[in-house]
Amino acid sequence: MSFEIEFLVPTSDDRPSPQALRTMVEELGSEIEVTEGGARGAIWQAEYMNPETLSSFLFTCKPPKEAIVNFCAREAGLSASIPNPSATFVAREAIQVLAEFACKNKLFVYTQNGEMIENPDPSQLQILWNNSCKKILQRMSISGDELPAYFSVEQLDAMCKYAHARPQLVKRYDGRGINVPRIVLIRNKLARSQVMRSIIWSEMEPIVYPEVDAVVISRPSKLIFGRFPAGDTENVVVRVSTIAEIIKPCIRTAPRPFEHQIIEDASSVRLPVLKRILELLPARYRMFETVTPDEVVDIKV
Repeated sequence: MSFEIEFLVPTSDDRPSPQALRTMVEELGSEIEVTEGGARGAIWQAEYMNPETLSSFLFTCKPPKEAIVNFCAREAGLSASIPNPSATFVAREAIQVLAEFACKNKLFVYTQNGEMIENPDPSQLQILWNNSCKKILQRMSISGDELPAYFSVEQLDAMCKYAHARPQLVKRYDGRGINVPRIVLIRNKLARSQVMRSIIWSEMEPIVYPEVDAVVISRPSKLIFGRFPAGDTENVVVRVSTIAEIIKPCIRTAPRPFEHQIIEDASSVRLPVLKRILELLPARYRMFETVTPDEVVDIKV
């Protein structure tokens, strides 16, 4: 499912060719990947993908209809599909890019609810997307369909903020041996409603420690004399709440580029954490699959 936007050109202007439209789209930068052809008789399609936030949307170029829209515009032959439902930040990033794209190239926007907007304002489009998302979720709930996993707006916006700042953090900690992990959404294959924000912390190495629900840690088969890890190791998914008090003394707050937490040395808590893991027997990491931000929501029905 998606929220559809059609781009229009004023009737007083020449309609851009498919190649001209492609050039406009490619000017958005390295986040764009164009492929020839595609669904629904497309001439070409172009996916926008932010490698940090994983926000995405799809351009489709196809032969335009000749009909005049609202007496002053006609189809440009270009549309955009924004994931819907999804995390709000996915739509927010897409809408910001698309609104700027339309204004820069003097294109109007025609929304799926029949509204034509000459100078698209991101906040106006965001309201339309939010309303559409709520309606879709309501229909899914009424029909008994499986709803996407829910997180609060604050939780997903914090994840988005961290993703945007991650390149700065990598630069800041480069050469200091401090890992800057990606936050990854994971879902239990046997309990699909169980979706968590996670990071990989397999060796409990120095790390930037963002707000997450779970960490993936390498668990030994046993501890000899209760002290020495032994046997085969396996990555397991450990809920932060089960080890929060143990690791708390190792966490410190850094103020720049935004306030964040780091663990520079976890050696003093490594053994207590491993003991707790062996007591709790958390789920194996291989029992989980990754989930993209367009598979979760932060809007309740």
